[in-house]
Amino acid sequence: MSNLPELFFRLASEQLARYPALHHEWSPPGRDGSRRLAILKLDESGFDIRIECKPSSLALYAGDWHGTSWSRLKPSASIEEQCMQCLGFTRALLCSDSRLVVEFAANRPFRWTLFYHDGEEQRRDEMGLLFFNYFARRHCSTHQNKHLPPRLGG
Repeated sequence: MSNLPELFFRLASEQLARYPALHHEWSPPGRDGSRRLAILKLDESGFDIRIECKPSSLALYAGDWHGTSWSRLKPSASIEEQCMQCLGFTRALLCSDSRLVVEFAANRPFRWTLFYHDGEEQRRDEMGLLFFNYFARRHCSTHQNKHLPPRLGG
C-alpha cells in the first residue's frame, strides 16, 4: 500500500510546478508522516486554502469551510485518483469559478457556503455552527480567489 502523505506531496508538487507564481507553503512532515499544504489568499477578497493529508485521509479547507474526507467521497477510487481529484478541486478554488459566502450573526461567522462548478453543473456545499445567536443582526461576505485564470471563461 502506498503512503498517502508521500504520494500526495509528490503529486501536488508536480502540479504546483506548473504554476511557479503560485505562493504555497508545506508543513514539515508530522510524526505520522502527515503533511499540510497551504495556499494563502492574495487579498481580503479571497480565502485561504489548506489541504491536510494524514496517512488515512485527505481533507480540504476553504477558509473555515471544510468538506468530508476525500477518501470517503470516492471510496472506489485509487489513492492516486483521490489525490488528483482533490488537486483538481483545489484548482477550481484558486480562481473565480468558485466563491465562498460567509454569514455572520453578531459579527461572528456561523455559516460557510462554497459555490463551485464540478465540470457538469454548479454546486453548493454548506456547513455551519449548530449554536449561534439566532436573533443577532446578520450580514454576509463573499470571497473569491484570483490566483489563476478561470476555467469556465467567466
